[in-house]
Amino acid sequence: MIRTLLTVGFIALFVLGALLMRKGWRRRAAEQSSAIGALPTVPESLGEPLEHVNVRYLGSSMAPRWTHRLAVDGLGVRADGDITRYPEGVLLRRVSGAPLWIPAESIEAEWKVKDRKVIRWAPQSGVAIDTAFHQKDTAA
Repeated sequence: MIRTLLTVGFIALFVLGALLMRKGWRRRAAEQSSAIGALPTVPESLGEPLEHVNVRYLGSSMAPRWTHRLAVDGLGVRADGDITRYPEGVLLRRVSGAPLWIPAESIEAEWKVKDRKVIRWAPQSGVAIDTAFHQKDTAA
């Protein structure tokens, strides 16, 4: 009997924790959505691609807090994808999400940290966003 009660108690505690995490993630998404505003849309016509790379998208965060992932539009979720650089900007296509367009005029900085590349950019709202990814191993 005690074993059954303990099992039910642990399951209830786990479910409660999961629900609270989900509520927090949704609250964070609502707060960030109002701060960031609308993300840029992909232009209908783009110039000739300058570079194309298969990548592992690691997520986006509000600069400079790398641990504060964005919950807006799935930008905090890791995914496989590819990046294509155009004269007009950078297009990140994710397997499990909508494409992310980073206009060239909104890019503030780019740098590498170990094997990761980071692009700091700011949408029309002016809030700086760090988008990180790393190139997939092409030797495999």
